[in-house]
Amino acid sequence: MKKILLFALAIGLTFAVSAQTPKHVVTLAGNTAKLNAVQIDEPIAPSTLVKNVVRRPVTTSNAKFFTISIDSLGQASNPLSLSNGGRTALWVDPNINSVMFTHRQYSPSGTISYDFSKNGGNTFTKNLVTFHTVYNGARYPQGLIYNPSGNTNPNNAYAVTFSALRDGSNRDIPTSSDWGGYALSTQAFGVATPNNEDTIRTHGAYKQAIPKAMHINPVSGKVWVVEPALTHALNNGYTDSLIISQGVFNSTTHKIVYTQSLLYAPVSVMNTGKNAIVSDTKIAFAPDGLTGWISLISHNDFTMVPDSCYYPIFYKTTDGGATWTGPFNVDLSLISTVKNFISDADLAVLIGHPPVTGTRDSLLFTTGFNADLAVDANGNPYLAVDISIGVGNWSIATRPGSFGMFAVYSSNGGTTWDAKFLSYTETFRGTFGTSTNQIFEDNRPQISTNWTGTKMFVSWLDTDTLLFGSTDGNFYPDIHFRGIDCASGNTTMAMDVTAGTFGDGTAYMGTAPYYVFDNGSSYEIPFVFQEFDLSDITTIAQFFYVKGFTVTDADFSITTGTNELNNSLSISLFPNPATTTITIQLPNTSTIQILNIQGQVIKTVTTSEKETTIDVSGLASGVYIIKVLNEEGMGVRKFVKE
Repeated sequence: MKKILLFALAIGLTFAVSAQTPKHVVTLAGNTAKLNAVQIDEPIAPSTLVKNVVRRPVTTSNAKFFTISIDSLGQASNPLSLSNGGRTALWVDPNINSVMFTHRQYSPSGTISYDFSKNGGNTFTKNLVTFHTVYNGARYPQGLIYNPSGNTNPNNAYAVTFSALRDGSNRDIPTSSDWGGYALSTQAFGVATPNNEDTIRTHGAYKQAIPKAMHINPVSGKVWVVEPALTHALNNGYTDSLIISQGVFNSTTHKIVYTQSLLYAPVSVMNTGKNAIVSDTKIAFAPDGLTGWISLISHNDFTMVPDSCYYPIFYKTTDGGATWTGPFNVDLSLISTVKNFISDADLAVLIGHPPVTGTRDSLLFTTGFNADLAVDANGNPYLAVDISIGVGNWSIATRPGSFGMFAVYSSNGGTTWDAKFLSYTETFRGTFGTSTNQIFEDNRPQISTNWTGTKMFVSWLDTDTLLFGSTDGNFYPDIHFRGIDCASGNTTMAMDVTAGTFGDGTAYMGTAPYYVFDNGSSYEIPFVFQEFDLSDITTIAQFFYVKGFTVTDADFSITTGTNELNNSLSISLFPNPATTTITIQLPNTSTIQILNIQGQVIKTVTTSEKETTIDVSGLASGVYIIKVLNEEGMGVRKFVKE
């Protein structure tokens, strides 16, 4: 198909494809996914509570960390407000030991409320209303805490929310959606008054829809919200600019007052004549408050990437957001860790023959449709995102082994780019509801950081197919995690946060904050997830807070790019679940380790047999990991001891 480049991008930095190595996508008959549009016509108010949730029994030996607790938060009228990829719904301010979770109210459903804690998440007050329903109500809320400079008392802070509003102001044609407004609120943190509410309607080129990027500058205290300007509020209606809403706190009125501007961010024109979709947008600032980045997932150069694949695009400020430069395009096919993360065996399945010299240099790669952004102490960006082999048609390959979770980053301010491979994922998308009223949720990559920007904490959702089966996709998700030390590049092992907890296999739309609690040498990363009737998205969503998941400086000990849970060996084990013994089939002489879910080795066996039986009768009930190591690599499987 002929692709038309809008114009030659002469600004910013673009990492071009070598003319000596033509790049191409791979054609797959299945195991691909396309971007799904956001839910437009939301369901009516619910009448029933959560049901149809499959949950495994919780046992202390099965818990990821014995200190993890999961407590209920508020409710929403349905699960949509937390769906459609991660946004700024959960906020932590470690300077005042406070947590804020923003969501739609249970009733009336167009009302925005928040749950808050002023003691580090130990106890919460729930459902404090901050924006009351107008028009058809507010949707897809975001929220954060404005903390005046130097303040250490949470009673002097403010809760700030920013939501999409169904006011119809961007409805230019009868068939378009009824989005277009923004619903705004500023409220004394944890107090009903003073509470200031306001709205902004679509006006001129400021074609508003559903923003997914909200951040606060840690030095200036300015609130930033970014989204693509969309004609008719439709995904395929991107104009050529980003809407930047910048909010400044007025100490007299106790209100965040917003001004708006447009950032010209052109993309490629597709063969349909429409602009390429901007599937995700995020914004974040460094601890110094001067360096900030805006990230896009889109396509703006068919010379660099000569087919319909998504990749990261960045814009940068060094003056606190007064001016922005870019684009900084990231050619994923030039990054070694991306080019080589698919094993030869899996690549042979994808391309139909064993790879030879030059095969990997000829491939294109694509991101998923959601990403998340953080900025480190040196002003360098880290983007958490799915990456797979490029399959064209604006799709991502979802066959296990062909896609994984990465942190794309620059260590020199955007001059060059690299990526850390964090984990393969077993599933990609979960589909919930009926065929006439569905929501789709992908791996939901998110990234958090500590206040000083020395550590990055990446999380995502994935279903354990060994325990739940592989036919439903990402239908029984756990929250997965891996940490990165920005100075050394070391990582933690990959961890399953919710395994063995109340949220095991039910951590739907798991959400992480931008900041975490930093205790000097340990870091607590809280999460929120929701549960709802998986077959009926018109029912109540119940929110839960995950407290106690902690890593220490000593956990950042892995120096290579390999993942402790990756599989390069083909092994099998049975029975699973097991009661007395497990039998493992092996390719050759191997060392077998049994680990508990904390990653501690509790048994080691070395064998030259191709089939080995191990006594597990003495193990407590729970989930365990089998790790097989030999000269060919490593294989990992989970099993359940009953």
